[in-house]
Amino acid sequence: MNKKNLYKNNYDKLDISDKQNILNEIADHYGFKVKKYAEFEKNGTNLYTAIFDDNGTEFVFIPGAKNITLGWKAAISSKKEEPFLMEQVKDIFLDYFLMPDNNSDIININNRQQLQNLLDKEDYKQADILLSKMVYDFIDEHTSFLRKVDIEPMLIERKSTSINWVFVKEISSKIIADSPTYFKIYQEIIKSSKPFIIKQHTSQSRNTKIQKFEITEHGLNVYKYIDMSYEEVLFNYTSKGYSIPNRNQWEYAATYGCTLFLQNTDILLNKHTNAPNAFGLYIADDIYKPEMISDDKYTFKAGDNGYFKKYISNKLTYFSLNPFYNVTSNFFEYTDNNGFYARKVITVDLKKQFKPPITKKNLNKFISESMSENNFDNIIYAVNSVKNPDISFKNVLKILNIYHSKGFINKAYELIEKYINKGIDNPDFLYLAGFTVFRLQDYKKGEYFLKRAVYLKRNMPECYQLLAYIYQKQNNQAEMEKALHNLYVLAPDVAESMLHILIPNRAALKDMDYEDLWGRLVLSLTKKDTEKVNLYTITSEVILLDSTIKLIIHKGVDHYIKYIKPTGSKYLMEIFDKIENSKYIKDETYLSKSDYNQALEEFNACKNIIYEAENIIDLKANKEYLQDLTNNFFDYFPALMSLAYIHYSNCRLFEAEKLFDENYALCATLYSTKEIPIQIADKIRVLLENFILSITMNIFSYGQIQQSIDNIIEEVNNIKENYSQKLNQGILAIELSITKDIKYILNWFNINIDIKDALRKNI
Repeated sequence: MNKKNLYKNNYDKLDISDKQNILNEIADHYGFKVKKYAEFEKNGTNLYTAIFDDNGTEFVFIPGAKNITLGWKAAISSKKEEPFLMEQVKDIFLDYFLMPDNNSDIININNRQQLQNLLDKEDYKQADILLSKMVYDFIDEHTSFLRKVDIEPMLIERKSTSINWVFVKEISSKIIADSPTYFKIYQEIIKSSKPFIIKQHTSQSRNTKIQKFEITEHGLNVYKYIDMSYEEVLFNYTSKGYSIPNRNQWEYAATYGCTLFLQNTDILLNKHTNAPNAFGLYIADDIYKPEMISDDKYTFKAGDNGYFKKYISNKLTYFSLNPFYNVTSNFFEYTDNNGFYARKVITVDLKKQFKPPITKKNLNKFISESMSENNFDNIIYAVNSVKNPDISFKNVLKILNIYHSKGFINKAYELIEKYINKGIDNPDFLYLAGFTVFRLQDYKKGEYFLKRAVYLKRNMPECYQLLAYIYQKQNNQAEMEKALHNLYVLAPDVAESMLHILIPNRAALKDMDYEDLWGRLVLSLTKKDTEKVNLYTITSEVILLDSTIKLIIHKGVDHYIKYIKPTGSKYLMEIFDKIENSKYIKDETYLSKSDYNQALEEFNACKNIIYEAENIIDLKANKEYLQDLTNNFFDYFPALMSLAYIHYSNCRLFEAEKLFDENYALCATLYSTKEIPIQIADKIRVLLENFILSITMNIFSYGQIQQSIDNIIEEVNNIKENYSQKLNQGILAIELSITKDIKYILNWFNINIDIKDALRKNI
């Protein structure tokens, strides 16, 4: 089969018989049955596909798509799409924004007060401008950004499945009528606005039993609640040969390939529907069925369990059903929680065997021969499809690394426990054991494994890196300094940067991170004739924060009032808000819950000291009070710096969602050079476009960006080698073009890497 026919542009052009041949081949490859061929249509989009049966579960085939546009932010912020629709939304949000005693975290209190003041003054024009901004800001914060992606062809489950509720029994209408208890439950459901009710009972032995009663045509279905972690759900799907859709796959499936999801006035206020979409899926149709995506354990799609309906407005009941809306799990209250849902997906690859037949005899051979990232899911499936697998020790190390790369830390620990009991003393294994329990925050056991590893093998910088962090957590200054000394001997770049210890993900040793830059930025600020600092950049935020801390510690709060308050106070408060609301500081990888609470308390003490300083006018009259503030700040500032490190080390030095200059022509020189065939220019342009896309969609450290550039240079060198006979004088044009384009890209995204350093690998 021609793989191109699995993509929608080609697939749609095929006649029915050719499509059926493709669908039959897919069914044979995956061992599915074709229940029927079907054509689905909605809002002018249609797809001829098949409904497949996989042991009672229905799937449909969705062709892939190249360079498809997904996301909502830029589309709605442009104010060009659906102005009538946005007027409706503004009217709905107006009531909510002005609701008295509304302390919701989605509202900026200052904006709300300003809006009320404008309305009181009857300045309706300015009020409408501010209201539009408030609505756009809300949508911008809670929706996926506009991006272009490639979607691989996939088989996807038609209906999502509950991952928290297990069916127990069915209660017939006759039993309900004869039972006062069930009849009362039945009446409660009828009176409620939901098709179910959740009951919780705690026994005398303090065991909690949670049941859901769901109304059906024949009576009631009873389910019991089981608590499953994000990791467990992903592992269960992966170990059975499936996966969960990532954000791109899910949004594409839910929008059925529409370029921008704002072309119909009912999209934003989507109504509940029982009909399949244009891809044949039942998706984004029930607010009580939030679905998992595989990118982020805190983000869900297609439902908020009634949050908008209950707390904001009945008119926005279905707001969260927009496929680009991102629901965070902290929106849910347990009493409203219908649990989470997920659906299976398979990326169609007819050259790759689905659920390969594995036995004890060929398991180790399969693992060794399949060791590539594309086959990690198959390896996990293989290991879990064999009862009592006899895995070679070499392959155990491989599987542990796979589990870590996929985030299955608990599974890694299960495997480690099995082999630790066998008395394994391999230093690489002991490092992985220490790394695993470190990620599970068992620092005492992590220290034990890591010390055993370095006893056997001294030159393991990763071990010293983790040990230094553990000793810092344990306030063991002497041992931390020893670990840092050993780390410095083996990897000085890492030892010099505390952030490399705070980030336990085996960062590249040459990775330049925020700790390296902190001191340099402050130093540059103190130089004479320094250019005016742009206080809107992340870089200058660090300069302002760090210089403020140093000024107060060395000179006192009175000097802050003299030198920073007049120009930097407003921006400093914005920095405090960013750090306090940062999702990174809440990540227990960096700080345990108790340490986080203590750090946040001390952070707020620092912030309050700054607030107090704002109100002091007469410095001489408040000399003793200023000294007390300075002393208190000296006690609490380490927590402020720790939270700032964690926040800014993850934010990096540029905005992750900045779109590239659409007017800049990549490889313009190559296309105008006669000696260079157009296919070579196309290959190089694609490399650069993928680099831009990666920067746009991710937050990278400098080390990761540098590695991406290195990869581009290697690919370009391969291209030159393969086409050397055709290029002749065109080689110089390629080198000049690459240099020019990469320099422009780095400047556009404010990435402070010198072009000579960036092109450290010769082209």
